[in-house]
Amino acid sequence: IKVESFKEYHIEGSVLKVSVRGNFIRIDQGLSTDVEKGTKFDIYQTDYFGGNVLVASGVVYDIGSDWAVIKLLKKYKEMDIKPGFAARGY
Repeated sequence: IKVESFKEYHIEGSVLKVSVRGNFIRIDQGLSTDVEKGTKFDIYQTDYFGGNVLVASGVVYDIGSDWAVIKLLKKYKEMDIKPGFAARGY
């Protein structure tokens, strides 16, 4: 029997920009929404029908009042991350 574990996300944001090599992304959440350096994020491709595909995960590398840069540590799907993807922090 497979036991599934659920993460409880407390920060919800969107990808604004992706670096040329795809190692870093900028999101629209920052210090004003309690994001701190070291906060972990999962990046999802979402659609209007409720579909969520886990694409990558990473950690906050740099931060401002209303933005954060996430360094991607692991990719789960071989697809390009694009602006508009969901970033969920825990």
